[in-house]
Amino acid sequence: MNETLLEYNRKRELLGAGFSRQYRSHRHATGNIIERLGLETELQGHSGCVNCLEWSKEGNLLASGSDDCNVILWSPMSHRKLTTYRTQHNGNIFSVKFMPRSLNRVLATGAADTKITVLDIESTNTLHVFTNHKGRVKRLAVAEDEPHLLFSAGEDGTVMQFDLRCPEEYSKESPRSVIVNLNHYVGISAEAKCLSICPTKTELLAVGSGDPYVRLYDRRMIRCSHVPNHSADTCDEQYNLPANCVNYFVPGHVPSKVEDYSRRYRMLAATYLTFSPDGRDLLVNLGGEQIYLYNIYEKTRSYRLERAHRNGCHTSSCAGDTSSSQPNGYHSKNYTSFVLSEECSSQREEKSTPLPPNIEFLKQQANHNYERQRYAESVSLYNKAIFLHPAAAVLYSNRAAALLKRSWNGDDYAALADCFTTIGLDSQQYKAFYRLCRCLLQLGRLEEAMICFEHFERVFPERASGHSFEKLKEELQDNIASKNNSPSGKSKRANSENDGVKIESRQQEIIHLQGKVKELIQKMME
Repeated sequence: MNETLLEYNRKRELLGAGFSRQYRSHRHATGNIIERLGLETELQGHSGCVNCLEWSKEGNLLASGSDDCNVILWSPMSHRKLTTYRTQHNGNIFSVKFMPRSLNRVLATGAADTKITVLDIESTNTLHVFTNHKGRVKRLAVAEDEPHLLFSAGEDGTVMQFDLRCPEEYSKESPRSVIVNLNHYVGISAEAKCLSICPTKTELLAVGSGDPYVRLYDRRMIRCSHVPNHSADTCDEQYNLPANCVNYFVPGHVPSKVEDYSRRYRMLAATYLTFSPDGRDLLVNLGGEQIYLYNIYEKTRSYRLERAHRNGCHTSSCAGDTSSSQPNGYHSKNYTSFVLSEECSSQREEKSTPLPPNIEFLKQQANHNYERQRYAESVSLYNKAIFLHPAAAVLYSNRAAALLKRSWNGDDYAALADCFTTIGLDSQQYKAFYRLCRCLLQLGRLEEAMICFEHFERVFPERASGHSFEKLKEELQDNIASKNNSPSGKSKRANSENDGVKIESRQQEIIHLQGKVKELIQKMME
């Protein structure tokens, strides 16, 4: 924590409640607190697997749902079971929610029997039962400013909305309760696995499904549709959504690997997601892969590359510049001298700016772990160093090397992003160019990797004669030869020969290279 308690109190007095909320959202969980977490007790009561937990808003109650079809209400601070509710479900309970502004008296549950029930805790009566889903109900969600609404995600591929003020509407033959019908877009095998309402902008609804894509909908642009009676109904135009009502989030390395995962029967699905308290971040568990954190407001940018001159200043954009408004709300970002011209040869040596002592200590520790092949520890230490000193290019470059060695799912793509950041901060970091080529090779982007490598040879000729660079070049050439000898590679090569670009001068070659790398970054970052 960089600020003292006195400084914090002064800011709170000057800036008011807004600063208090900001401070809580950034400081409610620190590394020291997390390291001290441990098991306090185990609550015994269910006779089946516990599938879901839900805290009350005040944090004094905990509700749990289980395969035994029961809901138990707990007093977690005193480690006591308060009461057990035998629900009307005859299938595993997958989700339980306290209804907003009900004084914790009303609970909703969703289960494998495709039913949603609403319970009154005090009277133990079942207030409502909704049977509109045709598949298992996996998750429920509520909005604090709309306490009468209940949202559900089902494995029938639909996301539904129920208004508890008029429950009789949902007992009709074809009620209007469907917000999103994924079958209409993905196919009849689509499944909605999870959903979450943004706590600060409750019109935003995030949905996870049986694929790696997280969809973020603006409910203000969507009208509820009729529940489909059979699969043929999924083609109905009523399920068409406005073009701008949804944004998609997916780890950058995943789309190119989905086909390979499918061949290995490794299915990717977003099994859980939730918003941060300030509504800016979306935490997603991608089943079969890893956990990811998306910032819903800072979407992936497409990068604009500028042509560099001898003094390092950029005056004109590269060929084919499309830095005007980008689709899906993407923005352009200027990276000075990302691709260097050969006139910069006299300034190629890396400039090492001294790091603060505490950052240098973390860097040395990370290097020590890297040399001993403890790559996960090395990445962790670089994470800490970058958090404290985010403007140091060498930290991103070194973390990219550690990520490539650690080789977890997505590490090659994360390393690619670190290489881009490194070069954006310091275009003289020749190791970042080498690691960029290595990332592209591992991601299967062979043509782009070779373009980058050839550029590296021209701009850093004194560095390109080392053993590691020669080895990388051999790997690239072997992979490209193998790809070209495959049937698909031959057809692609024939097309590229017909559509080839003639390069008439060295300056045009550099401009053409810039365009190629720019296209690559746009594709990889979208």
